[in-house]
Amino acid sequence: MSDPALVILDDTSVPRVLMSGNELLEFKLPLGSRVLYPRQPLKPEANVVDAVRRAIDNPVDGVPLRALIRAGMRVTIAVDAQLAPCLQAGSDVSAAALEVLLPLLQGAGAEARILVATGIHRRLQANELRHLLGDRIYRNRDQLNVELHDPEASGSMVELGRTRDGVSVTINRSAAESDLLITVALAGHPQSGGYTTCALGLGGYANARAAYAPRDVEDTGSEHAARLAALHHVVADAIPIFAIEFTLDSRHFAHRLDIVRRNEDDLTTNERLRLRTLQAATRRLPTTAATALLCRTDLRTGVTGIYAGHLERVHERALARYCEQHEVVLGAQADVLVMGLGPHGPFNASAPLNPLLVAHMAQAWRFAQCRSEPLVKAGGTLILLHPCTDRFDHEQHTPHIPFVRQLLAETSNSYALHTQYEAKLARDPALLEMFRTGRAFHPAHAFMLWYQCEPARRHLGRVIVVGADNEYIPERLGFETAPNLDEALYRARNGCPGTQSVLCLHNFPTAVGRVVDPRSLS
Repeated sequence: MSDPALVILDDTSVPRVLMSGNELLEFKLPLGSRVLYPRQPLKPEANVVDAVRRAIDNPVDGVPLRALIRAGMRVTIAVDAQLAPCLQAGSDVSAAALEVLLPLLQGAGAEARILVATGIHRRLQANELRHLLGDRIYRNRDQLNVELHDPEASGSMVELGRTRDGVSVTINRSAAESDLLITVALAGHPQSGGYTTCALGLGGYANARAAYAPRDVEDTGSEHAARLAALHHVVADAIPIFAIEFTLDSRHFAHRLDIVRRNEDDLTTNERLRLRTLQAATRRLPTTAATALLCRTDLRTGVTGIYAGHLERVHERALARYCEQHEVVLGAQADVLVMGLGPHGPFNASAPLNPLLVAHMAQAWRFAQCRSEPLVKAGGTLILLHPCTDRFDHEQHTPHIPFVRQLLAETSNSYALHTQYEAKLARDPALLEMFRTGRAFHPAHAFMLWYQCEPARRHLGRVIVVGADNEYIPERLGFETAPNLDEALYRARNGCPGTQSVLCLHNFPTAVGRVVDPRSLS
């Protein structure tokens, strides 16, 4: 039975419209190409507050939260804010969870504290914090003991223990001194959720370095996941944890822009006209206006599941629900993977997708949206549609600038960057002050993003950028450039005639491709 989320192009198929930065460009893919679209949204929870109450009263392991609370307990609610832009365009689950948890804790006589867990990510802007906490709690945040995690503040961190490999694990002192830690996190990626809240959101540079620093031997995404789990287990052994995780549906665009996510062959005449009008507008508008058009914030993503209880079992359930919404069976691996990147991203709220974020979105975020095996064969080609503009936000992405313009000019080797350059830039006093008091990411953030791309860099034979507005940025990132898609596909074949298996990820899907033996599908 065919899956509507996976379309195989034939001679009746119209061109695909893919994002490339702030533009929507039309491309004709070869016959037989597979195009992966987001699945239709599952039915959302009608009342998020009620869903939170049901989850904590009926947890996956059968121990309700109220049974764990006693008078005089010190309880920290850690709200994961590492993916703040994703939450901002999504749900109000974290705010709903706090509205349920606080009265429950206060009624039981427990001492409650709310900790905004950002790890080495930037401090939240006021509108993001208000969305995360909800209006009432935001207005009364001082009286309700709301703390913004600052891993660089003196005395703010404490060592909990060491992993089997001898790695020291440090987390926020308030969380470490709690009798119970409640985590609230989005399962928005196979390696997200409560694991990253405990290991990274409540930690700082040392934990991130332990999770992502490259070794002088080949690393894989599964090894990164194992390191995260090892860090988490140290936290779980020291502090009782009650986890809450939630999943979102597949909507990424406001209603009026929904045509951008749909199969072009299924559009009506009026919808195709609207899509062409939108294409023309993105080409004609200034950059900031085009970004605002494609990143409208009136989207209300639906909540498809809320799970509570023991963190590991909660994450299993949340990940299963995530895959129920997003997983698509693809058949065999492709020779070539085609993807376009728009202006959206988890690390660039109201800011351009700078060159480092382009590399991370393509090679770590989107490339990792798979189960079992990578979507493209070992030694295969990734064709990326993006202008790769040399542009940075000087408030949020200040630490990314010297990384791209200076360090990558010296070397792109992750192990060399880690051993020769990381320590100096990660402890730069000026950059650390911007992280603590401004809106900038931690100076180590750039290194961690680059290291997360390493499995893809080792797996892929080449990355070819179509639509780059310069040559030097793609070259610095280790990419080639091509003037058009046909030329990129020709190079992917090494100039040889013949067919190639092409898989295209459509506009910003969270679709998780699962590679299987095609014979098992017959």
